Amino acid sequence: MSSVSTGFVNSCARINREISSRRSAEHVAAVCAKRLPDLDEINLSTALHRIAKLGARKEILHNDHFHLILARAFESTDDLQSQSLSNFVWSLATIKIADAHFLNSIASAAIRRRTEFGAQALSNTAWAFATLKFTDAPLLDSISA
Repeated sequence: MSSVSTGFVNSCARINREISSRRSAEHVAAVCAKRLPDLDEINLSTALHRIAKLGARKEILHNDHFHLILARAFESTDDLQSQSLSNFVWSLATIKIADAHFLNSIASAAIRRRTEFGAQALSNTAWAFATLKFTDAPLLDSISA
């Protein structure tokens, strides 16, 4: 691995530790907003997951930093691995955010990557869409195939 690649990996690992050490959704969002250009898909996935696990609910929608994270996550949806897609949609469902545009984007990406999903990621994805009462027939067909 080149020194540039190693530096990037180390930077992303540092960011993940910083995200994971925060004790409030607002602090996670603030850390991510400050480091937004440096976030990779694992950082974004960790941030959304951490925000959801910390008990954030609809009030987080009033946080400008959170909107930056969502926008960054949304712009990367097509390139995400199956585990990140699952984590993203699980986080949205846990926070109770049913953004149709984002969910459609996740569903489309999940269908394209359906063979890469493990059982847990597939289950979490199905749970999230059901929890949000968001029906995407092609995704449901893909999951049941």
